[in-house]
Amino acid sequence: MALLVGCAAPTAKKQAANPSPEQTPKARISVSTGEGTQYSKGPKHEPVWTVKWKEATVDVQGKNSFVGAAKGVTGTIDQNGAPASDYSADGAFADKEKGVLALVGHVKLVSKKPAATLTCERVEYHSDQKLIKAKGNVRVEGPWGSAAGNEVWATPDLKQIGTPDMFRKTE
Repeated sequence: MALLVGCAAPTAKKQAANPSPEQTPKARISVSTGEGTQYSKGPKHEPVWTVKWKEATVDVQGKNSFVGAAKGVTGTIDQNGAPASDYSADGAFADKEKGVLALVGHVKLVSKKPAATLTCERVEYHSDQKLIKAKGNVRVEGPWGSAAGNEVWATPDLKQIGTPDMFRKTE
């Protein structure tokens, strides 16, 4: 998620104290309808996910570091720089520094190719691992059939789906 944020210069008293980044107070910003894109770290700088929201709150934690919470979200999760799945959810939380997108409430992911659908209560997408972790009444349907469980992990394109222990062997 990317946002453009501006702020006033610190007061003379704060400038004189020269606080470290850890001491810099957080700023909380409310944002109405909008959208943003998270990009990968490193030289490729590829899109990792996009998100559109109806209402959001962003906690600015420092230069280029923020955590955001949004309501009424839709978007796309990318894999290797290309759209892999579209999603919708009641809400989302994004941590830019950690590269984690959490979707909560009536989560639905629909992969591009092959067409498969994952529904559940919560998804955590870890962009550094390129891994979706779905929890709570998970159901996956695709051309190969259907599966259900309390926790399922998958690749963003929903081509590889399994239990957490199947993926932990390759982490």
